[in-house]
Amino acid sequence: MALLTYQPKRASFVEILLAIKTRVISVTGFPAARVHIIARDRIPKTQAEQIIYLRPRRYTSIQPDNDGGGRANTRIARQLDVIVQTRMARDSIMEDEKWLTDTTKGYFQLEDTVMNALQDWGPVDADDNQLL
Repeated sequence: MALLTYQPKRASFVEILLAIKTRVISVTGFPAARVHIIARDRIPKTQAEQIIYLRPRRYTSIQPDNDGGGRANTRIARQLDVIVQTRMARDSIMEDEKWLTDTTKGYFQLEDTVMNALQDWGPVDADDNQLL
């Protein structure tokens, strides 16, 4: 049995969302100006070659409301949309191959980088405590 090297810590969604943004910036190497937190359904138009949007959605309770934990101990799950955009206008009309498959600025390259950053990773605070 492995020993925990950290202590789980209750955190607000704001702390968790900002930790996710920091992780995406760190792994992609993007400046903070190209990773945005948005609430709107309509994605803003941009001139950036590549940009990432983090869009929180509604939460759902993962325990019955009458479970007895109250507000301080209610377990919820929140969906987070991660939208990646990349602009590449090098394809012929009615084709998207370069836009999708370019190994440096293609859509799937950016999508894979973001997925690698977030999959099997959990947000932590400055003391390496896992945020719950």
